[in-house]
Amino acid sequence: METDPVATIVLHDSMETKEVDRCSHPGCYGRKVTYEASLKQIVSLMDQSESCEQQMIYGCFSAGGKNDEMPHSWWIDRHGRPQHDWNGANAGEHTCNCGLHGDCSDRWSPDAEAPGWESDTGVIADVAALPITEIRFGESEGERATHTLGGLTCRGEAARSENPETSCSSIRRDGNTRSGYHLINKENGRFEVVLCRMDLEETDPDFQVETGATIQSGGAIFDAYRTNNYNTPASVIKYESSNVNIGNALQLSTGIFTAPIAGIYAFQFHCFNGDHGTDFLVYIRQNGARKAEIRKYSGTMDADFDMVGQSVILQLSRNDQVDVYLDYGDVYGGAGRIYTHFIGYLLQAL
Repeated sequence: METDPVATIVLHDSMETKEVDRCSHPGCYGRKVTYEASLKQIVSLMDQSESCEQQMIYGCFSAGGKNDEMPHSWWIDRHGRPQHDWNGANAGEHTCNCGLHGDCSDRWSPDAEAPGWESDTGVIADVAALPITEIRFGESEGERATHTLGGLTCRGEAARSENPETSCSSIRRDGNTRSGYHLINKENGRFEVVLCRMDLEETDPDFQVETGATIQSGGAIFDAYRTNNYNTPASVIKYESSNVNIGNALQLSTGIFTAPIAGIYAFQFHCFNGDHGTDFLVYIRQNGARKAEIRKYSGTMDADFDMVGQSVILQLSRNDQVDVYLDYGDVYGGAGRIYTHFIGYLLQAL
């Protein structure tokens, strides 16, 4: 492996020009390519580079690259798959440099046979397939051909993610090539523990193994309260202060909780009902829909003042809203009494 100020070049055992052995069948000539770095190291280099490419020069004397629409030359990618693109990143297409640019010689192209020495240079840039691990040529009986395969050349530095990593692939692209357990952010606010097998290809099903373990971040816990009376009918109860408001998902001035992430949440509301001899009705609502209620009928209790409450567990999507709505009645306070509390917290992220 060589490094210069602008590029890193991975060398191999087939850097010199090689003559293709004469044979009569498609792909009958083959040359395996052995690199000076392991495949794991090469993939890591490509993941961390802005771009990578590999140059192929093919020279021929009355030799073509294709016959009767059957390609008889190809290369093998790092996954063991045959590739017929000889320039750019045209996976699955039979292409060469002169064919893409429309300047193939009349005496040589991948689609025609003609006498005389010609050559074509292609630069393969498909990082999902590189490096080239084997070269195959064929139908060269009675003809002469040569090939020169350059080293894998990588330049620049891949842009690093500004957000938490979302997969083992993104962890490796950011330069971490150590196998082990890692945290990935699969959803906003929820981190999952996964096993990353950095020694495997990303296409291997065991490259990223889910463990089922999660770590919650960005959740919400609040305990808001009032000390004064609240008796505005048909309105959302507002709060004066809070003991806890982690994440600030509850806005005290409006009394509305907005879910920061999807999940299962628990809510509780309790207060001192102080409306003498009249009915009292409060709802816990999700997006304006009634989910739980506290009701008192006049004359059904032994006393006019009662401590009442309700609890509910709700499944919320991100940005769903929950509030406590006073339909009618009186929520009692005064003299520094902290009777009224609205409490909520995340049980499990979804």
